[in-house]
Amino acid sequence: MRWLIGGLTAVVAVWGTWWWVAARGLERGAVAWFDGQAAAGLDARLADASVIGFPARLDLTVTGPELADPTSGWGWTAPFAQLLTLAYKPWHVIVALPPDQTIRTPAGDWRLASSRLRASVVAAPSPALPLERIAVEGDGLRLDAGGAVLSAEALRAGTRRDAADPLRHAVAAALTGIVLPGPQPPEAPEGTAALRIDAALTFTAPLDRHAGAAPPGLAAVEVADARFAWGPLAMAATGRVARDAAGFAEGRLTLTVADWPRALALAVAAGLVDPGVAPTLGNAAQALSDAAGTPGRAALPVTFRGGRTLIGPVPVGAAPRL
Repeated sequence: MRWLIGGLTAVVAVWGTWWWVAARGLERGAVAWFDGQAAAGLDARLADASVIGFPARLDLTVTGPELADPTSGWGWTAPFAQLLTLAYKPWHVIVALPPDQTIRTPAGDWRLASSRLRASVVAAPSPALPLERIAVEGDGLRLDAGGAVLSAEALRAGTRRDAADPLRHAVAAALTGIVLPGPQPPEAPEGTAALRIDAALTFTAPLDRHAGAAPPGLAAVEVADARFAWGPLAMAATGRVARDAAGFAEGRLTLTVADWPRALALAVAAGLVDPGVAPTLGNAAQALSDAAGTPGRAALPVTFRGGRTLIGPVPVGAAPRL
């Protein structure tokens, strides 16, 4: 019995020593990461970093984190942020964010409030720690962008690395109970909206622990199904775009719009479509709707080519950068 007690005591002592070393290393690592961002030219600071959870957990709380890019004017600050993990499974981390956060933009500060916002991040247990999957849950979301308030009841999103192609990650997301910033134009439907996305992203390099030194870019985006519904107004998109030599999206999406006259009027009212271009787009949508025999519903080809975006034959602006 004495040998058993002695053995258990030794195991507890070894584990306690390991936990203490790991906890202190995690605290120092958090401070060093912020110091590294500051050395790279960002405004980066934190008030404190502490770890609790002995014996089974390593739960890091960073108090007063601030990150900002003085060049772009973008940044983020919060009262705290937490990284929660099991001591024996450090490649699976829960990120918990506070009910109130501030996003700094060139146009001023935005406030993000939520009743719950957290993410589960799982890496493969290998030296490079390649990202395997992410799951995000958010409830009671409210973004106040200088008085323009966008809210949603719930966010559910996730990613998963493709076993056959480690640079490709499947992405699924759903945002429900959306209330768009008001006041709305007369063309706007009543009630809340919903957005759902089923897509895949291919990156230029692996998403692993080395990604911070040379952030991977987007090589391609495949949209299997993306849908936005707001009352009788509904839009869906499918297609694929890839990054061209200049970094712009190149490829084609098919945008299907139900109640396209209302959608076009809303796009003009929101400043997304030039009023001078709207009649041409309307004529194209009407022609496609008539040809398909679907009154009020049109399938519009959206082409990205040479750094430009075209809806049908009509150029509507620059292509997005990938």
